[in-house]
Amino acid sequence: MQKSGNNTLFLVVGLLLVILLGLIFVGSLQESRVEQLIEGAGPDSSAFVDESSISTLPPKEETEFIPEREKPLVEKPVAAVVVEEMDSVAKPVATVEGSSEPKKIQDSGNEKIYFYKIRKGDTMYKIAAKFGNKPDDVLSMNGLTDMGLQADKEIKVKIKGLHSVQDGEGMNAIAEKFNVPAKSIKVANGLTSDALPAGIELIIPLK
Repeated sequence: MQKSGNNTLFLVVGLLLVILLGLIFVGSLQESRVEQLIEGAGPDSSAFVDESSISTLPPKEETEFIPEREKPLVEKPVAAVVVEEMDSVAKPVATVEGSSEPKKIQDSGNEKIYFYKIRKGDTMYKIAAKFGNKPDDVLSMNGLTDMGLQADKEIKVKIKGLHSVQDGEGMNAIAEKFNVPAKSIKVANGLTSDALPAGIELIIPLK
């Protein structure tokens, strides 16, 4: 009995040794695997850059880019702006009716005969009033018996004369010189402004 008990004890001890050895072997395998995993997960030495190899040259100055809409406006001198604005304003310039055509005049004592070209819409009364004449006088002067008028035909009217505007001469000065209202001179010449450029020729009506 004692002998069989010893055999059983040896068997149990042997099994325990085998199990212990197996556990040690398995543990060593797992440790080796863990080390491999750690090495594989470590940082790549190629990713590191030797700081000593980096150039220490100072960085180039960058030119600041400013969009066109954000660039500061260069203000012009006030005087230049005022001059530009004055130039951009339309200046009234007197234009005389038929100024591009030579005026046909005939002397008749103190009065002169002006050959007026009839325009569409003109009437005998209108033409007579324009030059300070009476309608009957215009009819008689032209040998007419009725008030009918034909456009583009010439009709004679009496005027005081023609006047060439001098440099710096104004409408009021001309009106005073010929003793004719400035308004009448403007109507006779189809003017809408008192501004008179030098050199234009004005018709001076009778009144």
